[in-house]
Amino acid sequence: MKNILLSLAMLLTFVQLRAQEGTIDSTKIARSTVYVELLGSGALYSLNYDRLFLKKDAFGLSARVGLSYMTQVHSFYIPVAINGLWGKRNHHLELSAGVTFILIQDENNILKTTGTEIAYVPAIGYRFQKNDGGFFFRLVVLKFFPVEESVVIWGGLGLGYTFKHHQA
Repeated sequence: MKNILLSLAMLLTFVQLRAQEGTIDSTKIARSTVYVELLGSGALYSLNYDRLFLKKDAFGLSARVGLSYMTQVHSFYIPVAINGLWGKRNHHLELSAGVTFILIQDENNILKTTGTEIAYVPAIGYRFQKNDGGFFFRLVVLKFFPVEESVVIWGGLGLGYTFKHHQA
């Protein structure tokens, strides 16, 4: 019994030491990202800002806001989302819960509608984002759940830059 307890104590010590090797210093993480998303939550494109506000080991949370303008139908798309990120280094699984606010003034009567709509937009995908900043890449599959229309399955490709953390 004494050997089992000693072995267990050694194993737990080893596991604890290995866990500390992968620990991320959250004060040195690059948190602000600017990117262009093709397709995605902003219809055909959107310009976005994403802020990582929690990073704990292999889990992170970020918030995103974007803007898109479609000249043909005079409409604004404003995607807003909270993203859960899983991954220790540069590669992350991303699960997103978001909404897209759609403001339409269809003066040419192309969409045959005017006003405001809200679409619920959950997404799942892959994110490449280094802890110390630099190139940013995002590829997601998402669903639009408009209030009055059918569900649309869609995709998005994001390319941008994560700004490096600067010590004060």
